[in-house]
Amino acid sequence: KKKKPLFDVKDLCHLDFYDFTDFTSHIGNNFTTNTEGEKIHFNDIKILKLTKNQTDRFDYKVSYFDEAFKTIVLKIPSRAKRSSSEKNNYLPILKPVYTKPCGIAKKKKDELMKLFEKKIIPNAYMSFYENL
Repeated sequence: KKKKPLFDVKDLCHLDFYDFTDFTSHIGNNFTTNTEGEKIHFNDIKILKLTKNQTDRFDYKVSYFDEAFKTIVLKIPSRAKRSSSEKNNYLPILKPVYTKPCGIAKKKKDELMKLFEKKIIPNAYMSFYENL
């Protein structure tokens, strides 16, 4: 009998990590008060529903037995005038956090290279460790 693998491992490189700073400032900061004025703890949410054409809000349920979803609007309107860029419902372009591989400390790399001399790590992996 063939067993299913326990984990689906995906290798990531430095280009797979993005900076969400601009994104979080764009979407707003209200994550705790719903449209009915109730305070919500994010840990209590059981079902979260995101809609593609409504990027300024999300729907949720705190119980699997609730009939209707409740809504949290992420940006609370203020009296200040909105700029034209805020009126457009755009999402900022995510930039990579790292432009080059992070690398490791020289001392750690030297210790790893000693493991090749002691034949603890096979030489087949040496090029990978040399490029860290």
